[in-house]
Amino acid sequence: EPETGAGVRNRPAMFKRPVVTGLVALSLLAGLVAVTALAADDDSDDEAAQAPEAGTKSINDNDDDDSDDDDDGDERIDSLELPVEAAQLYENAVAMGRQGNFPKAIVAMEQAIERTKKALGDEHEAVGFLVGNLAGLFKAHGSTREAIASFKRSLAIQELSGPPGLAEQAGTIEQLAECLEDSGGYKEAEEILRRFVSMVEIIAADESPLEVAGALLSLGRVQKKAGKFSEAESTYRRALAIFEAEKDTTHEICALVRRSLEEIPSLVALGQVSLVIIGEGGSEEFVAKADSPWSAVARDELGPLELCCADPEEADVDLANTGDLAGRVALVFRGKCNFTEKAERCVAAGARAVVVVNVDPKYPELVFSMYAPGGFVSEVPVVMVGRSDGLRLKSLHLNGRPSVQFRTA
Repeated sequence: EPETGAGVRNRPAMFKRPVVTGLVALSLLAGLVAVTALAADDDSDDEAAQAPEAGTKSINDNDDDDSDDDDDGDERIDSLELPVEAAQLYENAVAMGRQGNFPKAIVAMEQAIERTKKALGDEHEAVGFLVGNLAGLFKAHGSTREAIASFKRSLAIQELSGPPGLAEQAGTIEQLAECLEDSGGYKEAEEILRRFVSMVEIIAADESPLEVAGALLSLGRVQKKAGKFSEAESTYRRALAIFEAEKDTTHEICALVRRSLEEIPSLVALGQVSLVIIGEGGSEEFVAKADSPWSAVARDELGPLELCCADPEEADVDLANTGDLAGRVALVFRGKCNFTEKAERCVAAGARAVVVVNVDPKYPELVFSMYAPGGFVSEVPVVMVGRSDGLRLKSLHLNGRPSVQFRTA
């Protein structure tokens, strides 16, 4: 779904550099981190010089001219040392990552991690640093699931390895939240971003309040996607207050935040909807994302109505079971045609509502706003559920025709 207003992913141009200068994933891809060799002591023997555990290289943050603004997190990054062999693998991974050769970069970074774990232990902060860089490579390569796992592992090590570096942790948390958001994990992303906002407030509230506002925009965007419109409105207003205090009220970023605030009332009718499935064994509740105005039904609830699978499931051609769909809720699967065409075929068959299943196996919980050329339109309420919920609904249908009740969340 294209984001508009202050909900856009990229921060405003006023943010010259992130407050989190220890952000391992961004520093890897932006070229902010380099590895420099430390000369071996003159009295070291040959065997020690060759052993990965004996020789080390120091990881330094080659920051920009704003180095006098460095946070405590940078000092921790500067002091990290790697076994020589691991440092060389790290350098190779960085170089291949900059060239876009992510598969080979990932392999090299994984090897660097294993060498470092062997020499320094699984929980050493240098391992956490490398795992964070590995997560950045996974993210850049589009391997979101692997990136999430690696960011979580890096964060866990950071929290265990000595005095916490808030800047370093905040950077990892921000990247983790973006991955969770991209995979549709809005609930967990919101929890992570709340923590991120708190950290940025500690780090930057006095000297860089605009960084706090930027963090609030990220939180508000996820809350809006999750259908938590009242929370999103409150978060956006906090961000707007900071922007108006720090910038002119006519500044472009203030206008963008106000635009996002103006969108929220119209989205309330399109937000999360509960599907309550009523069967002989009791009831089950599923959360869906609505994309057609509930004002069309002139009430907050619709149903109960029987659920019926379309035939074919994708509703990409004329339906073979139009008689079965009349007066019922049509269950259709994503694919083969656009969402408007699916809805039109179901409406023509007399369906009172449509439930679309996102069949993507990589993200079984993902729901999103439906798109079709010229804009998605429907004469009846249409909602989307994730793959796991959709397969459960299909299973219930195959064992009878359960009743469905829609309730606005």
